[in-house]
Amino acid sequence: MLKKVSIFFILSLIYLNSNGFLLKAQSNFTGQKLDLEESYKIAFENHPDIKVSKYRIKSSKASVKSAIGNYLPSVNFNMGYNRQITNVQAFVIGGRLITQPNTFSMNANVGLTIFDGLSRENNLTIAENNLSASELTNERTIETVKYNVFKAYINILQTNKIKEIRQQNLEIGKSDLERIKGLYEFGVLTADNVYSQEAEVGIRELDYIRTENDFNNAKTNLITTIGLSPTNTFEIDEQVINIKIQDSEINNFKSNYGNFELNSKLAIENRKDYQSSKINLESADKIIDVAYSGYSPILTANTGWSWLNSELNQFTDRGQATGSLNLSIPIFDRFQNNANIENQKLQFEISQSELFKLEQSIKSNIFTNLQNLNAAIKQIKITEKSLESAELNYKSAKERYELGAININDLTIANLQNVNATINQTNSIYNYISSKRDLLFSIGIEE
Repeated sequence: MLKKVSIFFILSLIYLNSNGFLLKAQSNFTGQKLDLEESYKIAFENHPDIKVSKYRIKSSKASVKSAIGNYLPSVNFNMGYNRQITNVQAFVIGGRLITQPNTFSMNANVGLTIFDGLSRENNLTIAENNLSASELTNERTIETVKYNVFKAYINILQTNKIKEIRQQNLEIGKSDLERIKGLYEFGVLTADNVYSQEAEVGIRELDYIRTENDFNNAKTNLITTIGLSPTNTFEIDEQVINIKIQDSEINNFKSNYGNFELNSKLAIENRKDYQSSKINLESADKIIDVAYSGYSPILTANTGWSWLNSELNQFTDRGQATGSLNLSIPIFDRFQNNANIENQKLQFEISQSELFKLEQSIKSNIFTNLQNLNAAIKQIKITEKSLESAELNYKSAKERYELGAININDLTIANLQNVNATINQTNSIYNYISSKRDLLFSIGIEE
């Protein structure tokens, strides 16, 4: 009884230890700062798509090994024992009458395919192509995960910046409310100024709550994208992305990637998924050749040794060695191979169609992303001018309000325009950064 309790106690400790380790692994970033590079690293370790693509590579390597094995001989050995229990009957082995109930046997066989209509050669090429395609797919999967992590991180920075703008606006509104209440108590302002500002503070508080929720959702999206539990809390590093966009940087990027035809050519050369699809098309063509091998004769060689006796002795005397060559010529297979060939031709046409559709999709994405990039550049210029005007207008309105030249509603409108202009300018910068990454990803280039 004591032994059972001890074993149970040890197992319990192991279980709690392992669960504690898993919990620690899931929560190891709680309260810490998570930057972009660390996000990439965690995603590469945890993302299920990357894990699956790596297993596909292992499977493809095993298929290559199997295809190479078709050139090697097959070797088999078996041995057996038989005993007659009732009605023991005599039998003859090598001209000798055997009346004992026991029978022992051994057989060894070596077989080698000499020619099979080049099926082995084509299957090896197909297996090697599949391995190359799997490796390219894995590379594109990693690029896709990295792209998604970048987009999620950018979304956090963008929503955080807007949250800060809303928070600052709320604090200013609260400060103005206290000042207006004081002026009302001294009889300088009427009550409607207080009521109007209280309503404005309520609106600003709602706007802040919405942006705070957007920011929290963005953080949750990032933490789940990199494969950790959404309950993790962390701080972000805002210095990883340069948000000061210079005209020279914009002009340089447009000079390198502003041409649709050049981008399309680069994508065909760089996109790992397109290269993988091209290799799959080559494999589909080879599979047709394999199907045609069904019409070719097959030549095999076999050699073997067999032994049978009532006792475990006389292996040399009772053993027999054999050798043979076998030629199999298909004459009529009830059109089975013909159906297989036509089916493989269909698969080739499907692969060809999928490659064409992928190329069209790549070009469509590049064209769309170029348009988005150009729009984002225009938005930066427009929002810069709009923000400059809105700031001057708000400053002027605040001075006039303090002098009593305008009412509280005019000041509220001027503040709203200023806040919206600030948010629009922030969004335009992050939209440009995001548009750049979208275009590079569609081309197959990492920044």
